[in-house]
Amino acid sequence: MPAPLTWPPTVQWNTPAGEALQALLANMAADPGSNRLIVFGSGALQMTTLPELLSADIDVSLDIVQPSAQPASPVAAEELLRRAAKKTNQQSGSAQPLVQVCHWMTFQPAARWERRIHQEQRNGWQIVFPHPFDILFAKLRRLEPKDLEAFERHIATTARPSEEEFLALCLESYRDFIPRLEGETTHLPSPVSQRDLRKNVARLWPAIWGRSIDIDREIVEAAEKTLEMNWYNYPPELKNELARLGAVENQASREIGPPPQPPALERTEGAIEKKQGPEPGR
Repeated sequence: MPAPLTWPPTVQWNTPAGEALQALLANMAADPGSNRLIVFGSGALQMTTLPELLSADIDVSLDIVQPSAQPASPVAAEELLRRAAKKTNQQSGSAQPLVQVCHWMTFQPAARWERRIHQEQRNGWQIVFPHPFDILFAKLRRLEPKDLEAFERHIATTARPSEEEFLALCLESYRDFIPRLEGETTHLPSPVSQRDLRKNVARLWPAIWGRSIDIDREIVEAAEKTLEMNWYNYPPELKNELARLGAVENQASREIGPPPQPPALERTEGAIEKKQGPEPGR
């Protein structure tokens, strides 16, 4: 019988992925300007919701968000992390998953994923675990056999995400499902997989929920209709407040008057002649 999904989770640091991550943190001191680490992929699922899920590596990326007088260079900070990962992998051999340092654009979850994260402090690092639904959504962009297996294992273990829950995630990211013309440049940069998300969704739905899905009607059009209704049903009290603020601003503008115009420059005949210079022959 599936166990209920618990979120925030109790992070399983004693799993192979957890031990590999701890070894990485031991090999690199945290820098206050670049100490936020995103953990994703199957390794993150192993540490949060699926401890039995095997993973050959643990994917991490550096997320530099801390402002400072001398901001850390993302390239330099990432290079230091790569060196620490290489040292960690050499020390572990084949005893634990390899640490894979990814470009920060590699992880492409659903929209508003930051609202669902779990974050822990460890050795001066901020370790960020995305919600399992967002990890699965990111896997949907590739959907290799091991990615489909992660869907099946997660639903078999927790009975989630339900079809309704995962469809809601797709609705959040509906722009990713809008068809593009052949040869049209994608909005995703080159480090991100360019595989067809629409085709992957068409493969996922029958495999997991036993039916086909009309992507245009159930995702794109449904999301656009929801947005349209939300604008139409804009809270009247907020409308009134915005109108009041607009009236106050207009009144203030009338009382202050139009901004002063810069004085016109007088152009004398001598100045014009000086600017133009003598005519030829003079």
